[in-house]
Amino acid sequence: MLSLNWQSAYYIGRYGNKRLIHGEGLDHIKTINNGKFIQVGNFTHGNDRYFMLVNRICDLDEIQTFSVELSNSLSNNTAIQNIETGEYICSTSNSFQVALDSGDWDLFKITECPNEDCPDNITLPNTTISSGATETHQASNTIENSTTYIIEDGGTVILKGNEIILNPGFEAEEGSTFEATVDPCE
Repeated sequence: MLSLNWQSAYYIGRYGNKRLIHGEGLDHIKTINNGKFIQVGNFTHGNDRYFMLVNRICDLDEIQTFSVELSNSLSNNTAIQNIETGEYICSTSNSFQVALDSGDWDLFKITECPNEDCPDNITLPNTTISSGATETHQASNTIENSTTYIIEDGGTVILKGNEIILNPGFEAEEGSTFEATVDPCE
């Protein structure tokens, strides 16, 4: 369970399509477009920043779809992560769409876009690395084999991660090259 520290709250009024919102602790959101009675709550957890968007419309069954424009002060690698779904919003346009039912809310974390070239964990497939072939795998956390993983004489495998787990079925034949280092990607 995440324990968040309340910072501040602001809302967008009933009239006007594009409303500038600002205030202390609200440096990451520039505007909310096409939203009525949207409340923005700001939170922190250590050095992490979060915000909650709440649809305060009282009409039942009224879904609001609106656009949130982020501040230009955020870096190009900034992402907004929806805490409930785990989805990352990495947008070069610095804006994203939200749809909320009446009374509904979403909690977001301001973070960095995940590096698609750097998976959290890798499970090596059932395979044989032939003579002359080279494979390199790098992860931010764990690399492990699930079943048979054989490096034949003359084959090369390089594994880099925070943790390398060699389970039964892993075999590096004599004359092969195998390198495992604690060198996670980011």
